[in-house]
Amino acid sequence: MKKNYPAIYEYLFMIKTIIITISLLFITAPTSAEETAQVITWDSLLPSTQPLEDPFKDLTDEQLYDLESIVYFREMDGQRGAISSDDTKEVIKLTASLKSANLDVDELLSTYTEYLAEIERLNGLVVNELNGRFVRLAGYVLPLEFSDKGVDEFLLVPYVGACIHVPPPPANQIVYVRTNHTIMADDLYRPVWVTGHMGIEASTRDLTLVDGSDNIPIGYTLKRAVAENYEE
Repeated sequence: MKKNYPAIYEYLFMIKTIIITISLLFITAPTSAEETAQVITWDSLLPSTQPLEDPFKDLTDEQLYDLESIVYFREMDGQRGAISSDDTKEVIKLTASLKSANLDVDELLSTYTEYLAEIERLNGLVVNELNGRFVRLAGYVLPLEFSDKGVDEFLLVPYVGACIHVPPPPANQIVYVRTNHTIMADDLYRPVWVTGHMGIEASTRDLTLVDGSDNIPIGYTLKRAVAENYEE
């Protein structure tokens, strides 16, 4: 014979059943959904900026070369700590050539310095929205140091020859990678896919070269990353 319980008991029994069901769902469900990496390109690392106007567009190629030569000789003299008489003669000659075209050399040199500083500033800008994003990026491995046991940290660069045969790319086109495993990097510029959480971190890394070392500015990091052979 079925017992007739008061309505309040039926209500409490229903609530208890719901609580137990929800608890079981939390126990059996995965703690977090598996992340899917967003495939990005090197252009994704470049922030949107206004094109930089060329302040030397009215100079001829020869005049621009003369201006850059003056800057070069001055920098070389500054590094040596003494002014070479041959360099001085060359600077005087180049300066006279520019002045003969009614150009203000001092103003051009000042503009040149400001222009380079602005280029350097733009090269250091990053896409802040990428911070913490789980991404997948293809590039070339440039080991900071070589080891027979493999490497677990390297620079990821967008093209072969970067930082060695040609000047380094901008800081926002270099990613410092620290993997959670070692990879073999017997040759420079091994193509790989790297997957991990992107970090925004302006820093520098010492890159050991055949003829010495260089300090490379970096805009992004991928730590605890996974590196795989590159495949289309």
